[in-house]
Amino acid sequence: MMTVDNDNFSATTTSKMMVQMNVPCIMVDANNFVRWWPSITKCMQQSDFIAIDLEFSGLGSKDIFASQIDERYEAIRKAATTRSILSMGIACYKIDATKGFFKQQQHQSNNEHQLIMKQISDCLEADDELSNDSISNADDNDKDNENNDDKKFHITVNVFHFLTLNNTEFVMETRSMKFLVKQGFDFNELSTNGIAFYPGNDNPSIESSLSTATQPSLRKLIELLISLKLPLLLQNGFIDLAFLYHNFYAEIPTKLETFMADLTEMFPNGIFDTKYIAVAHLSCSYLEYLFQFAQRNNYFRKLKNIHHLVLKI
Repeated sequence: MMTVDNDNFSATTTSKMMVQMNVPCIMVDANNFVRWWPSITKCMQQSDFIAIDLEFSGLGSKDIFASQIDERYEAIRKAATTRSILSMGIACYKIDATKGFFKQQQHQSNNEHQLIMKQISDCLEADDELSNDSISNADDNDKDNENNDDKKFHITVNVFHFLTLNNTEFVMETRSMKFLVKQGFDFNELSTNGIAFYPGNDNPSIESSLSTATQPSLRKLIELLISLKLPLLLQNGFIDLAFLYHNFYAEIPTKLETFMADLTEMFPNGIFDTKYIAVAHLSCSYLEYLFQFAQRNNYFRKLKNIHHLVLKI
């Protein structure tokens, strides 16, 4: 297991510190789904919060960005019922309450989720001072960091990538196909080894053809996620939630009010959209920028000896 808290970066190489890290990701397809199922479920059950990201065959019309929420929902609902999820990433985050900030705060609160929420605003605020005088004091601060574990958020993450194959007809948009191919997505692999599923409402006669009562399925995976009642993290998550609902849970409701009520019941401990949070704090909100920003800020926070993340992957 690798620990990532930017310890390998020196102050003299700050300009080069934005090198992308290779995060271990377990690729799950029809060939190994059964074998990985116990590990996947164990990681999910031990998690304190879970993040999900999806890849789609398309998004439909531009009305998915309509200013009126009812028009937007109708366009997203139509996309979710005519397009498909092609792959799904699930990241399982486990707080280490035996060390660092969370150990220090245990006597104040037994709710680790509340401790995270307490720090979100501070950790997302853009701090111009972080990039100015941090470098000159890096050596001294590194020494202090060794003995200042209470400033660290220790969190372990396990990442799984599921190749998902819709067994019904769906629209595959050329633009989405080109984008995915550029990102290295293998459509031959999808057609050969994708985990089969049927979208919409659960149909026992159909589902039985995909798995027995004891075998795993994508629908069972989402049912497990819902049963855990964990906080859910997404990026631009309204679209993801619509696709997730229709593809792996049930037919998406025609009314927005019903959809929102269902989501509230499914995820009572909150749905957190990193794009929505970023819009309130930062100048840009697309995912690659947020990653680079967070990585850079975490590095400078470490140098300044203030709260920062130590991630085990």
